[in-house]
Parts: sequence; structure tokens; C-alpha cells
Amino acid sequence: MDYEKRKIKEYLGEELYDILKKYECIIAGGFIRNIFTKSEVNDVDIYFRSKEQLKNLLLNEFSGNFIVSITKKAIMFRIDNKLLQLIYIDYYDYAPKLFDSFDFTICMGAFDFKSEEFKLHQDFLKHNSQRQLMFNTKTLFPIISALRVNKYIDKGYTISKHEFIKVMFSVNLLKVHSLEELEEQLGGMYGESVDNIFSEDLKNNFDMNKALLELSEKEFVYSDRTPADYDDFELFVEELLEDKIKYCVYKEQKYVAIGNELKYISDIKDNYVQCDIKDIFKFPIIRYKCVEKRDDRYFSYYDKDYEYRLKEVMTPKNSCGLYVVDKENIENSCYYNNQNRAILKCLIESIDDLCDVTNTERVNKLIVLEEVNEN
Repeated sequence: MDYEKRKIKEYLGEELYDILKKYECIIAGGFIRNIFTKSEVNDVDIYFRSKEQLKNLLLNEFSGNFIVSITKKAIMFRIDNKLLQLIYIDYYDYAPKLFDSFDFTICMGAFDFKSEEFKLHQDFLKHNSQRQLMFNTKTLFPIISALRVNKYIDKGYTISKHEFIKVMFSVNLLKVHSLEELEEQLGGMYGESVDNIFSEDLKNNFDMNKALLELSEKEFVYSDRTPADYDDFELFVEELLEDKIKYCVYKEQKYVAIGNELKYISDIKDNYVQCDIKDIFKFPIIRYKCVEKRDDRYFSYYDKDYEYRLKEVMTPKNSCGLYVVDKENIENSCYYNNQNRAILKCLIESIDDLCDVTNTERVNKLIVLEEVNEN
């Protein structure tokens, strides 16, 4: 399968291929079918081993790219005229586990970037060569599968009567008791949004007959957005992937917690949960700073007369504060490459010692603990 692997690299390009390998992604579904059948590629479905890997990819690699659509199941980007759909309905450490929820065997192919190997269902090649649709009754969204039958027929595939009956009975076995469950079945995996299709009344008073009537009056749409719609991409990713987001109130201002940091917010959303600020910041914290060492004394590079004294509480001369960094960023800090540089380990005792709670690199009080070496 070296030929197919080369075709994947050719389509994605070296840079994108390396990004997907870095985050141990899995490509599966229609794109793999396209590669093996030498048919036109519409989009690329990308799956992840963990939420953390997906978050890191979004924040570190995709933040500046054009978002085509966003649903509760996936986010689609357009990069170099390629449609890439990042799917987060679930996470898979083992590529073939994906096939348990796929609808047709012709789509049960995957390429695992961790091992750079193909993982194929035993009937994947046979049913593609026969142009035959064989249905998996364990698929998560049989309504969408029923709609996809016509798409594959247009591509030259056939489906037997008994296979189509399996599709219909799988739809019939669905238990839909709420608007949320109905919306989950109707959209989200292929960019279509069901936003604004159903009335607000159906949320609290769900009635399937009324829902079907409203459905006949509306069309599925793409939820087009661009990065410009989001003032804070990091917060956007948090809202996209987390069921609950912590927020707190400090000195009459509202802040949302992202990791161990706070960001100012003006609006509280439905999935925000209030907590105490002490539950977000785990003080005391350790930070570092680069200073000039003269004999056995330490001075600020910025203010040559400002001396840092070991084991003493230090406060700034003005409201700008004292600047510190965490250990991982010490090499990127100011004055790191200066002559006679020393690194001081500093203690910040409480949140009140920060000049701004959204920035742990600027403080109005610290205690110098000791000089440390780089290792």
C-alpha cells in the first residue's frame, strides 16, 4: 500500500501531513475510500486519540485558518483549498474501533498517523471493488445513513433490498424523546447545522409530529463562521470542547478559567459554572526572572539601581509591577542572553500579589528564594 500512502502525502502536502503525524491523528472514512478507488476527494475526516491532542492542534496549528462550519460533533476548516473536518464526537486510541460506529463497509478504512499504517475492515476492499453497500446496524446515526444511500448510488454503488431494509429498521429502532436527541440524529457530522430549524417551544414541550412539521418547512444550512468571529480563539476552543467551563468573580469582575489562567468575560453562558477563584489558582506559585549579578548581589537590568535581595519581600517602584515568567518560558524572557545574567527563583504567595489576575507574569509583590542554575 505504498502507492496509497504516497497519494495521501501528495494530497495533504508535507506540512499538513507532518502536523497530523505530530498529533497522532487518524484519517478515516470517505477520504480513504477516495484514495483506494481513485475518486474525487470532497473532504478529509480527522479523528483524535484524546481531547488534549485535539485542543493542542487547534490552538497551535489551526487558529488562523478559515472555519467553514461548526456543529456539536465536528469543526470544518478550509486550508489550502482542502476541507478538513476535525471530529470530536468521541476519541479513539485504536483506529479500527472507529468502524464500530461507521455505517457502510466501503467507508471502513483508516490511516493511522501514529504508526503510518492503513487499518482496513476485512470487507473494505471487496465491497468497494464490487461497488456494493453493506450496512452496519450498530451505526450511531442511521437517519444520516439513509440520506447517504442516494449519494453512493450516484457514485455507482448499489444496495440490495435486504440491506436497505436494515437501514430502515435501524431508523425505526431509534428512541428519540427530546429535541436534543432529534438534533443529534439529524445533523452535525457533515457540516450541516440544525440551528434555528426548530422552535424554542419544542425544547420544553417536545412533540415528534410537531417537530416533523417544522422540519418540512426549513432547510439544513452550513454554520459558516470565520476566526474573525472569535475575539479569543483559546476561549472559543474551550467553549467548543468542554461541557462545563469554570468562571469566577473577583473584585466585581467576571473571569473564565482556561487551564490555570483567567480571562476577562462580559457574558456568562449556559455551560459556565461559577466557582471560587481559589479553586482555579493554586497559590503559592513559583516564577522566575533574569537579573544582573554583580559579585554576590542581584540587580534589575531595567533599573540598574533596583536590587533584588534573597529571602526578602520585593515590591515595585511603580504600578508597572515586577515581571516574572514560568520555568518553561525562561529562555524566551527578556535579558536571558545578557552578560552576567543570573536566574532567580521567586515565590508569589497569593492572587492579591498579581497586578492583573489575567497575567501571572506581572506582580506587585514577590519573595526572592534563591539563585538557580538553568538545569
